[in-house]
Amino acid sequence: MISSSGFYGAERVVLDLLCLARDQAWKPYLVCLKSAEKPDPELYGRAQECDIESYVFSCGAKIDMGTVRKLNGFVRAENIECIHAHGYKADVYALMVSRSCRVPAVSTLHGWTGEDHKVGFYERIDRWIVRMFAHLVPVSPDIEETLKHAGISAEKITCIPNAVDTSRFDPSDVEPFRTEWHLDGALVFGSVGRLSPEKGHRMLIRAFSRIAAEFPRARLVITGEGPLRDNLRQLASDEKIGEKVVFSGRQTEMERVYRTMNVFILPSLTEGLPLALLEAMSMACPVIATRVGAIPGVVDPAQGMVVDPEETALTDAMRRFAADESLRIRCAAAARAKVIHEYDLASFFGKYQQVYARVCPPRTESRV
Repeated sequence: MISSSGFYGAERVVLDLLCLARDQAWKPYLVCLKSAEKPDPELYGRAQECDIESYVFSCGAKIDMGTVRKLNGFVRAENIECIHAHGYKADVYALMVSRSCRVPAVSTLHGWTGEDHKVGFYERIDRWIVRMFAHLVPVSPDIEETLKHAGISAEKITCIPNAVDTSRFDPSDVEPFRTEWHLDGALVFGSVGRLSPEKGHRMLIRAFSRIAAEFPRARLVITGEGPLRDNLRQLASDEKIGEKVVFSGRQTEMERVYRTMNVFILPSLTEGLPLALLEAMSMACPVIATRVGAIPGVVDPAQGMVVDPEETALTDAMRRFAADESLRIRCAAAARAKVIHEYDLASFFGKYQQVYARVCPPRTESRV
């Protein structure tokens, strides 16, 4: 169960989980919550394309009791054994349905962004709500420590880092977007993420303006959509680098996006374990990332640089990579090797199966 407004890291994780569950002979369902006036989420369409049984429930109020009743009916009719929530809105509905239907609920915690005052308020409520779930799955050790520090028993917590399909995100024989985006011969720094304040794009653009002045071949590609799109375009223009920054918008061929980059940058001010980071590393991108969330545990000097989330530190790291091609080559190979070894999907669902087995009562009949 998820309330989805786009197709970002959490949605990718949900879709991977659904497909892995299906392939292991489970019967997974996707439930998307959405505001009544909004179109069906992209995740819903993608799940249907993957032959996942999917449903959309519209919510007309902050807590729509009519929707709760419909969800209760759905859970009972389909004999659902476990509800798995992602995100603060899904947590609220999942907990209410769990209590009503006497079905255990699990929540995966992708991180609290504090994107704006409204989101921050709901996330503070979420920190209290998740205490009542049967089990919690933080995606990074820092989120796990936050939960423990809040007094939640370690017995109710299993940290499962995000994972990536390294067979899909494989740099072999992938055609980059360089020609389409007029980047042939350029030294390309790139970033992928929602264009919202916590992702640090304003800081990245200001840092890149210094690099662009020093390295004429340098270009910046920013992939994603979000509320700051126009603001960031204006900032690039104000910094006199508008012609050197490509805002590529939302992309579906992400392998080609990463293959376009010489260096991947994650300038976030707050994170859990960002899937874009793992995808970029799987595509053999050397990395510059900020010292937030689980990132320091993923990136070490062999794969790139972890820096403080501030402009000067980003500029210095970009300068080092721009000036040293051999450094870029070494880090690229090491980045892919680390993801294959530690963050491949192979063992990902097995860890979730252990969580489900822990909270669900045993059954004697076949699961399907």
